Amino acid sequence: MSSPSRSAEPCDDAAPPTTTPQHSLLTLLTAKPTLPAPLRAHATRLTGALARFHSHYAPQYPDGRVDALLAALLTPVRHAALQNTYSSSSSSNRLSAESEQLPWFPTPAYTSSTPFPPPGRRGEHYLLDAGSLLPVVALSVERGMKVLDLCAAPGGKSVSISQLLQGSGELHVNEPDKARRGRLKAVLAEYLDGVRGVEVKVSGEDGTRFSGSGYDRVLVDAPCSSSRHVLQAANKAFRSGSEKGLEDLLTWTSKRPQKCAALQQALLKRALNAVKVGGRVVYATCSIDEVENDGVVKAVVAAAEWKGRAKVVRPKGEELWVGERTKTGWVCLPDRGEGWGPLFFAVVKRVA
Repeated sequence: MSSPSRSAEPCDDAAPPTTTPQHSLLTLLTAKPTLPAPLRAHATRLTGALARFHSHYAPQYPDGRVDALLAALLTPVRHAALQNTYSSSSSSNRLSAESEQLPWFPTPAYTSSTPFPPPGRRGEHYLLDAGSLLPVVALSVERGMKVLDLCAAPGGKSVSISQLLQGSGELHVNEPDKARRGRLKAVLAEYLDGVRGVEVKVSGEDGTRFSGSGYDRVLVDAPCSSSRHVLQAANKAFRSGSEKGLEDLLTWTSKRPQKCAALQQALLKRALNAVKVGGRVVYATCSIDEVENDGVVKAVVAAAEWKGRAKVVRPKGEELWVGERTKTGWVCLPDRGEGWGPLFFAVVKRVA
């Protein structure tokens, strides 16, 4: 896999919060607000790009839902706190006293209406979007398993997987981008330093040519078009009167999700090669685009090399999750998912 680019944003566990949608970028769809001087030269292009974005997603989210979804994508990102069960100085008392435990995650993870304290130097807890925990649950990791996180940076899902291994097994984290791999190593050192019983391996292979095999579980948290990132960066520029952050939206076309989907299919196919027969792959993105979500899953299981050898399965526990079913999996979107997401995932089992 090539290094992530603007057209394929890595699915980070949490993006930096930005302003609320009042008097936001979205007003360009319904009005002609007075723009700050640095933005006036981009007014026509900016309005056109936003209109293209809106019209592309309107058929996917009909009956006016697209407006609610785009507005929700501009709201501040919510954070949950995953307790690090390997930390020698656990923050469990602090977290549980002021928050509510997620009922569907197997180890302690909490939500709160107020900001959580910083994790501290010993990696007491990890802050992330609660939607990011859903694909980890769907992996159905058991103690002693051999697990691969194929596109692992920034590391939140790797830390989450490690909690489910319960001190026994192998966690292989792969990240081809050198800078992101460096940050991933720092996260692992902070949260898993000194953990006994879990063998942690770090590699930097191209995910589409990954050489390993024989894994019980594989997570593909694939780079995607990342609509929330695109909109929030542009909205921040719009609100501040700066040109910085506009480029991704100004250059956005419907070809971007299609380009991402080609890479995503290659990653999912390689993941199926890496998992053992009877094992499962969880494919996940932070995209809101059907072509990158259900479209990728359907294309791969129907491909000649995997037809009859891989099938979509529905994991247990959906009744407890936040979000909604899709044709092949599950999606958590911020307009209906209590502010969490976007996060799509599907479970594919290798049967032959």
